Amino acid sequence: MTPKISNNNNKGFTMVELAIVLAVLAVLVAISFGPGVKLMRWMQETENKEMLFKLQNAITAVYKANAWSVDNSNTNTFIFSINNIAHTLTNGSSIVINNQNALRAIAASVSGFPISDADRDRMRNEMQVFVSNRLVDAASGINFRVIAIVSIGWDGALNSSFDIATGGLSLQGDDMGIVVSGFKIQQDNIAETNKKLSHIRDAYQNYFTSLFMRDPGRSIHINRFARRDNNCRASRFWDANSLIDNSNCVSNTASGIGLMSAIGASRDAITTAWGREMLVDNSSASTRNPDNTGNTPPYTARVLAELPWGGFLDATVVGQY
Repeated sequence: MTPKISNNNNKGFTMVELAIVLAVLAVLVAISFGPGVKLMRWMQETENKEMLFKLQNAITAVYKANAWSVDNSNTNTFIFSINNIAHTLTNGSSIVINNQNALRAIAASVSGFPISDADRDRMRNEMQVFVSNRLVDAASGINFRVIAIVSIGWDGALNSSFDIATGGLSLQGDDMGIVVSGFKIQQDNIAETNKKLSHIRDAYQNYFTSLFMRDPGRSIHINRFARRDNNCRASRFWDANSLIDNSNCVSNTASGIGLMSAIGASRDAITTAWGREMLVDNSSASTRNPDNTGNTPPYTARVLAELPWGGFLDATVVGQY
């Protein structure tokens, strides 16, 4: 007969151990409901706002770097390139392939911004992308776009609205969003370009005067803004000693016409804030020259900068004696 073996090591939970387990469960339940949930949501919302703020700054930087292509288009799209790769943001979900690629490219240009987080909010919902039409400021004539990104919040539904005709974003419900306006960007570009135009205008005027002073006869009837006339021929009323050609005869860029080398300007000095080379007009009906107005001064020329949306900024150059 096999004797029974008693094992006194098989014990149940003690009251102290049971109390600890119940306390841990109570903490977990507290976190899962009420104040705990609110705390977790608040933390995610704070992270979400920080992510949107970084995205806002990144889009602003990309707009500045691509201001020509953004507002050269007349469609409600945000067209830009990074590292020579073209991207387009359009109205719609952030996970639509063109928007996803564009947002990830934007995120990649920002230090410390996880690329994989660029197309979803911190609640892991897809976001909504909005791009306005090309808007026009009535007072200044400046054309620009507005880009908005909306996080649809905890309910997973878009409650907000965006007016593509005005660039106005109305946030509703628990949605969060950011807006990037190109108005100030283009305003700054115009100011910078006008400043450069003024410098080139003054240099062109000084060059005109220097040719006059070097002429022993110092005739005021000779147009010293170009070396030949509007028919691309030598003329006694145009200064053959000028290094600048007639804009009717060659490429009328500042370098193509010879202005850049004549006045000793750098490449940057003749480049607009949009990265385009300035143009020169010394022959059209918009100027005074011997072929247009007879050999009666003052003679004039123009230095111009193309605007992304069409038209020009210009500075009039007046021959000084």
